[in-house]
Amino acid sequence: MTNRILIVEDDISFQNLVQSYFVNKAFEVVCCENGKEAIQALEDGEFQFILTDWKMKVMDGMEFLLKARRLAPCSIIIMMTSFSSVEAALEAMDNGADSFISKPFKMIDLEDLINKIVTKREKSIGLAAEVNTKYTYGIIAKSKVMAQLVQFIGRIQNVKSSVLITGESGSGKEVVARAIHNGTNTKSRPFVAINCAAMPEHLLESELFGHVKGSFTGADKNKKGLFLEADGGVLFLDEIGDMPISLQGKLLRVLQEKEVRPVGANKAIRIDTRVVCATHQDLQKKMDNGEFREDLFFRLNVIPIHIPALRDRQDDIGLLANYFLQKYSKLNDRYFTHISDSGINYLACLHWRGNVRELENYIERAVILSEGPIIEMEDFLLFQNSVERIPPQSIQKNLFQGNPKLEELEKDYILKIYDEVNKSKDECAEILGISKRTLYRKLERYQLGIEE
Repeated sequence: MTNRILIVEDDISFQNLVQSYFVNKAFEVVCCENGKEAIQALEDGEFQFILTDWKMKVMDGMEFLLKARRLAPCSIIIMMTSFSSVEAALEAMDNGADSFISKPFKMIDLEDLINKIVTKREKSIGLAAEVNTKYTYGIIAKSKVMAQLVQFIGRIQNVKSSVLITGESGSGKEVVARAIHNGTNTKSRPFVAINCAAMPEHLLESELFGHVKGSFTGADKNKKGLFLEADGGVLFLDEIGDMPISLQGKLLRVLQEKEVRPVGANKAIRIDTRVVCATHQDLQKKMDNGEFREDLFFRLNVIPIHIPALRDRQDDIGLLANYFLQKYSKLNDRYFTHISDSGINYLACLHWRGNVRELENYIERAVILSEGPIIEMEDFLLFQNSVERIPPQSIQKNLFQGNPKLEELEKDYILKIYDEVNKSKDECAEILGISKRTLYRKLERYQLGIEE
């Protein structure tokens, strides 16, 4: 399909120059002399690109930019002006421009700028689109370690052996448990989950094994336990490390005998239930302290699975972030296309103590508080919380000699990159993993060659 470009420029000779250049490049070009005409053009059709002047009569470029971004959230918008200043660049990008170019400029430079923005946009959108792919067993990941885990799950799905899943809180243990359940022979069978840390001992025993009427105060009718509810399928015992020691012996007997006796009953009932357990705790340490039965551990740990922390599989962060972006955009009736490269790079630098669960909450907050349609790194910084950055492991000690201030380190690093790319703001921002808007602010702050 022919790319459509909207040129908003009141200098007719310059307008004709730009129009002629892009027509020769096989673009479909629409020209307007002011923002009011351009708004009407946007209401009449879609444009992939919008080039707008800043100083115009009737409606200036900044006012037009604000309205254009709402009407054309996916369009690439570039502000053109002979009134070059950092303040203008910052205001333009704050109002929704993708970039900024100062007159006079060579048309090839404008085309190169457009191509760079398109390339970065396609890379980010490609990552967002990737989450629409049907991932095996519903596990959204592409890191090598998770690919190996998915392959392992495929080998253990259609067997009856117990599984013990370990990993930090929020790392996705229940997702893996459900993936194990979704085998060819068990997908249509029940999957029942319970958190062993969520209820007191006497209620947990009744929930797991059931009870008969009159077996204790309040037992006014028979209750089928979760082992029977999950008969033929999977019973997922989350946080098994928190199960009271007195119940562990009863659970061991059920696993050994393949039968369950409800509280107060005289007869046991045969079951065909596969048990999958999970814990974030160190069960070896709990066994050493007498808080977890060794014989139960060996019965549960027939097939061990360990889920790595999110910070140890950074390749999955961007994919998961865009998945949650789509999920919460739909839930909150918001429109977002993707997370920018700088945003993804920023997320990859965080520690994520709460793992996938913490990332999900983080993206949900961004969807609610950000304007869109693209989430930038600055949007995350606006609501920074206790998420920690990963401590550097390979920075040389001499970098910190004399205990320089953080501001001095940042200034020196920005200057180093800025000089290496011959003061190309696009390349510098890309290497630093920040937006051009943020780079302008930092260059202005440190007075590092801010002139265009």
